[in-house]
Amino acid sequence: MRTGLKAAGLALALLSGSAALAQEQSEAPAPVARPAPPQRPDLPLPTEADCEMPATRDALLADPETAMQAASRYAMELNAYSDQLMEWRSEQLLRSGRWTQDDKGAFGMRILQDPDFGRELEAGLGLIGEMMEPAMKIGDTSIAPVERCRSLIAVQNVLQRISTSVEVQWGIIDRLFVAEAQRVGATLE
Repeated sequence: MRTGLKAAGLALALLSGSAALAQEQSEAPAPVARPAPPQRPDLPLPTEADCEMPATRDALLADPETAMQAASRYAMELNAYSDQLMEWRSEQLLRSGRWTQDDKGAFGMRILQDPDFGRELEAGLGLIGEMMEPAMKIGDTSIAPVERCRSLIAVQNVLQRISTSVEVQWGIIDRLFVAEAQRVGATLE
């Protein structure tokens, strides 16, 4: 049960991180130079075939949180990078003299009201429900280890789909920043 709740919490944190820029501004100063994007990892994540091998299965079930973290690390790095990039973009617009703190706040609200962003955020949040049943099975020792392992793999797969949703959400926010810069006659980059 604890593992399942941790998985759901992790998924919610990943998805809500992409909306954080629109809801509240960071206290940290904007980066001086454009931040570098994280590389999408090409990790050999465990598969259902690994669940058929007792030693591998037992290792996965001994520390499921670590296995889930590996599946979500990229989304966490992407959220951090994207937040820095958006703060950097905000600072550029503010320095242009064509944008104010009030404009920044209004822009954040427009992000939340953007239909594409709203649909993608809603779709991403829907993945949490899809993950709940398998997440609850991972730590349930009354369920056969093979099934618990398959549940872990299912959670990892949903976390990968959440990472993809987070990429799309940040892409929408970035597109909105470009449009905002054009609207006010400022240059980004």
